[in-house]
Amino acid sequence: GYVWDTTVPVGTGLTSAKAPNVRLIVVDSGSEGLGSWRYHQRNIRADYVALFGREPPRVGSVAVMIDSDDTGSAAEALVGALAFSPS
Repeated sequence: GYVWDTTVPVGTGLTSAKAPNVRLIVVDSGSEGLGSWRYHQRNIRADYVALFGREPPRVGSVAVMIDSDDTGSAAEALVGALAFSPS
């Protein structure tokens, strides 16, 4: 997963506290950029290998989520076009 965290530095790899099989990479941090469009381009395969230490399985679906219940805060996100290309 790719997340925007309020305090953890960009580039940090994390393991979910609730689901140990879920890994996250911080792609934005802090409050700079709030209210503006953000653009990210990632090598998902390389990120997966870095986080899990093995090649990724075949992917059948992709989820886009916003989640603020753990922090007791409110959040809103708009998502633009997603594009995937072979490596």
